Amino acid sequence: MRSLAVLALVTAALVGSSCSSDDSPNTFCENRAELAGAIQDLRDVNVADDGVEALDSQLTVVLADVDTLEASAADLEPEVDAVKASVESLKTSVSEAGSVVEKATALTGGLAAVQSAWQALTDASDADCD
Repeated sequence: MRSLAVLALVTAALVGSSCSSDDSPNTFCENRAELAGAIQDLRDVNVADDGVEALDSQLTVVLADVDTLEASAADLEPEVDAVKASVESLKTSVSEAGSVVEKATALTGGLAAVQSAWQALTDASDADCD
């Protein structure tokens, strides 16, 4: 009976280790879903209609959600780091662009890199969150 309890604990630890350090896989998956929504909201920003402030604000939200995800994704650190780097690069490109048109162009170009990094992360973690 005691060996079954130990086996159950070891199995639970191995299953949970693919997603997180201190958090449960559900926490990682919830954080991943939050980030997915924030990235979609970023895609939906129309700089011409919503203004540069809306873009800057949503980039800040995405970076905060990446930081939250990062804290719960120990074994997916390379994938999370790639998402974070792509969002930070996008934010820098947008900040350095002068006009609204340049900012919109920077957003479009940078979103491709964010999408690519995001896809790699979701591919690596889909089994844990399905």
